[in-house]
Order: sequence, then C-alpha cells, then structure tokens
Amino acid sequence: MQPGQQPQPSGSYYPQQAEQYAVPPMIVPSQMPMMMPGQQYGQPPNVPQHMLRHGYIAATFGTYGETAYCAFLKCGLGQIPLMFSIPGCTGAYTVAQSVLPHLPYGWRAADGAPVILLDCIIDQTRGPVVPQEVWMPNSPRVYDQHVVRAVLRPPTFFVHTDGSVGLPLPQILSGNFAVNNANAPVDVGRSSIHLHIKIHGYTDRKRQFQTQESGQWIQLRRLVGHVGRAVDKYLREAEPDPEQPVPRLRIGAGGIVPADVVVVGVVHVSSGSWMPILQLTRALA
Repeated sequence: MQPGQQPQPSGSYYPQQAEQYAVPPMIVPSQMPMMMPGQQYGQPPNVPQHMLRHGYIAATFGTYGETAYCAFLKCGLGQIPLMFSIPGCTGAYTVAQSVLPHLPYGWRAADGAPVILLDCIIDQTRGPVVPQEVWMPNSPRVYDQHVVRAVLRPPTFFVHTDGSVGLPLPQILSGNFAVNNANAPVDVGRSSIHLHIKIHGYTDRKRQFQTQESGQWIQLRRLVGHVGRAVDKYLREAEPDPEQPVPRLRIGAGGIVPADVVVVGVVHVSSGSWMPILQLTRALA
C-alpha cells in the first residue's frame, strides 16, 4: 500500500452464509513455536501470519479468525502495516490509527502516535484458549447489513496494570481487579449490546446490558464487570447442545469452573453483538 493510500474493503474476506467453520483446536501455549517457519533469528516475522497463528482472536474462532479481523478492519490483513508492541501492553499487534481513521483508538505508540490494538500474543504461562463458535446473523441479507457493511469496533482487551493481558474471573466477580485505563470510556457502537457465548458442546447464551450512561460511553471497569458476570452465569447455567453431544471442553465439576477462567477481552462480531475471549489458568486433564 502506498503512503497516504487508504485500504479498500475486500469482499473476499467475508463468508457466504452457507459456509461452515470448523471448531478451532485447543491451543496449548507451551506447544506454540514463536518462530515462524523459514524465519531466521534476527529476521522480522510476517506479522499478519504471526497474528493468525499466535493471536487470541484466531485461537478463539479458528478458521473464522481472519474473517473476524477483516470484519472490523474492512480490508485484508496484508493491506495494512501491522506492528508489534505498545507501551503498557505485553505482546500487542497494532496498526497506526492514521491508516484506519474510521476506527476509534485507545492506545499510543512509544512516539505518542495513536494506535489501534488488534490482538495480543497468547500468554504462554497459562492453559489453553477456550474455542468458541462465532455468533453471526442467520440470513445473508442481515449478515451483509450488520457485519459486512457495518462499522464494527476493534476488540477491547482487558490489560492489567502490570501489562499482562486478561483478568482472572474471580477477581472480576469480587470487584478486586486492576485494569489499565479503568475509567476510560469504551465506544462499543450502541447504547446497549448483547454478549454472546458459545463454547463447543453447549448452547448459545446471550446477555444484554446498557453501555451508555447520560449519553456517555460506559467506563472500562464497568464493562469488565458486566462481561465477568455474564461469563460466570454462562458457566453456571450451561446447557449441553444436542447437536454437539461431545463437548471439546466440559463445563462443571472436573472441567471448566469460574475459578479456572481468565477473561482476556471482547470482540465485536456483529452490530450490537460482542463475544468474550477466554483462557484457562491451567490445562485440563
């Protein structure tokens, strides 16, 4: 892309309604090679491919991962200059806000320039990322209106004040958590949103909550609280999906319980609809 040229939407990155997406494999961080194939030591990696292999969103949604990125970017990953790292956030994939001026930003590069946080490298000290099936509108017409042509916001990551990405669910539920930019307003696109959760083997659940107060966007700390309570409720009330009788990850005693979960952030998947990114604190037997 030439300097000053804006990326153009690429319809090839948006799925047809009939497409089926495979459930992503559970990615165990300790098994992830951080060097790209063919990459020499000291050689900069291919950032888009690195993000598709080691980023939270791709790990959560599997083969839909690239589409999830392009749904809010409105262009292909290869059309924009992706970068690594920003102050205050470990392992960040970013792009300069000047490249995508239609999107809000919440971070700044080392030189003070505004940047958009696209994803983060999976924390290898924890357990696997929880694979989910992405929620999307049922009809092609509605999908086109609420995903392809809609202005979707970049993901919001819950970054601890120590720079690590993700907050333990028990800390969120107790209100005793330290998130970076806690009082900053978060533009989620609508005055109320639905948070969808769909872990393989269990039915889809959604929870609605207000995201504006007196015309002002919700503060990050309050958004974290809403998301944490929704995740906790989902785990406690999860119902098996009869169409998927064998879950990839079992929820309940001996499986996933709230104490095991780290809430990494949320992804805008459709107008008014977001989904959480979840990781486990430990590997399950």
